[in-house]
Amino acid sequence: MANKKSKTMTAVQNFYAHQSIFITGGTGFFGTILIEKLLRCCSELSAIYMIIRPKRGQDIQSRLETIFSEPIFDRLRIEFPNFRKKIIAMQGDCTLPGLGISTTDKEIIVKNVSIVFHVAAKVKMIEKLKTAVANNVYGTKEMIDICKCIHNLKAFISVSTLYSNCARKEIDEIFYEPIITGANILKLAETLDEKSFNDMDIVSKSKSPNTYVFTKAIAEQLLQEYAKDLPLGLFRPAIVMSTYHEPIPGWIPNSQGASQTLVDMSSGLLKTMHTDGSLVAELVPADLTINAIIVSAWDVALNNDTKNEPFIYNYCSTWNTSITWQKWLDMGLKYEIPTVKCIWSSSLIFIKNYYLYYIASMLLQALPAILIDGALLLLRKKTWAIKTCKEFDKYARAVCYFSLNEWKIKNNRTKALWQKTSLDDQKLFPFSMDNFDWDDFMKNCMMGIRIHIFKDPLDTIPAARKRRMRFLVYHNILKYTIIFFGLWTVCTITKILLRFT
Repeated sequence: MANKKSKTMTAVQNFYAHQSIFITGGTGFFGTILIEKLLRCCSELSAIYMIIRPKRGQDIQSRLETIFSEPIFDRLRIEFPNFRKKIIAMQGDCTLPGLGISTTDKEIIVKNVSIVFHVAAKVKMIEKLKTAVANNVYGTKEMIDICKCIHNLKAFISVSTLYSNCARKEIDEIFYEPIITGANILKLAETLDEKSFNDMDIVSKSKSPNTYVFTKAIAEQLLQEYAKDLPLGLFRPAIVMSTYHEPIPGWIPNSQGASQTLVDMSSGLLKTMHTDGSLVAELVPADLTINAIIVSAWDVALNNDTKNEPFIYNYCSTWNTSITWQKWLDMGLKYEIPTVKCIWSSSLIFIKNYYLYYIASMLLQALPAILIDGALLLLRKKTWAIKTCKEFDKYARAVCYFSLNEWKIKNNRTKALWQKTSLDDQKLFPFSMDNFDWDDFMKNCMMGIRIHIFKDPLDTIPAARKRRMRFLVYHNILKYTIIFFGLWTVCTITKILLRFT
């Protein structure tokens, strides 16, 4: 039966057949989609080993149960009911020596594994340097050390970010030298106390906007120096959003990055962003991104014996077309589905000029927050609006760098990978962004936000529409009241000044 199946399998499926895979970051957004896709479309693989750390009082088995109860695995449960037998969980932590894996578990990995995906990362943009280095740099170093011990390693794919070298205006599929080597930053982290290390101005000197992209650039240097003899592939995705089609349209378990903007807009709280709407937005769907990662491992293994340059894949949305931030926002507003979880009417404007943005955020976000909390205080209820407003400001400062700048991205290797992929594999693992249908994607994305983030079933749509209309009336009353008092204040001040002239 197995031989009969192998004849009908695609080239990529044949590559994964009877292979054991080791994945870090398997509990995150990226990792769960990767595991689901591998188990569903490469069902002949032998096993997937994943490291999990105990969290919030849950042991690794409890966390595993929680992960596989998510809707993203519903389709897999129907098509392959026994898929759990191929998942082997190991206790570990990427910030610990040897990834925190026991000696016995390491021996199992070294003996059985042939394909490795290093997906784990601390993606929080506003993170202390020590924490970011421990997760993104030290974790990569320990991953390299383990891969060097694996007896039959066919492919080692390390996931970075398209913006790891964002201080440059042109980003090619090559390695770049960071301001400091991985070995030196780890030595500093070991010798300096946490406060002294976090207070270093090395991130600003590197012209990196945050510790996430800074540490990702250093992790790439470690790969270049210490993993050059391994069958290595470095994958750099752009800003990842929800899934497009698979395994369910619009899947997104938590809001982050650009998706966070859409969530906050739909809630009615976020009203303005410091963004240049005319610039290209490098956004990619999660499922297409995962497909490209899966196929890249096949490519690395296929060409490992003849490689003469690093296998680096820049995965961005700009292939033959592009989308601007303003067009993306317009689509988000166009396909937004009202939710009963909103607390105000939804609207959002992008403002390029910082001073105009500051004024707008004061009028549209800070002032309403003060009024809301003031009313709550009078009613002796818990306040939340000002705190939320501060969080929005913190978030806006963290992401504005990426929406106020534009890069020339070269992705020739990624495009070539698509061309060398067979038609059958292209159907099974689609990842081309040629002529991408952004309208269709945004429909699924906005639906996914309503269902998976707001947890709002579709039968509440009529009630949600009534709620939105009510808030729209309140919004317009408040808006025109502010305009009236603003004009009245200007007129009053003008009259006073004229009296003294």
